[in-house]
Amino acid sequence: MMGASRAGSTGSMAPSDKEAMCARYRGMRNAPDERARQAMMDREMASMPPEMRQRHMEMMGKHCE
Repeated sequence: MMGASRAGSTGSMAPSDKEAMCARYRGMRNAPDERARQAMMDREMASMPPEMRQRHMEMMGKHCE
């Protein structure tokens, strides 16, 4: 669960890692429709259960806006 413990903390991320994470977040957020958004989330966060995906999206939203 190392990834889950780091999910809420972007303070130790390299700037390029944060930029990449935010680019993925914006791509999912700006998907043309819900089906496309869901496909992107399935691909990017395949190992996460649905409730963790939602928390991860909220965390990315806070750090990337």
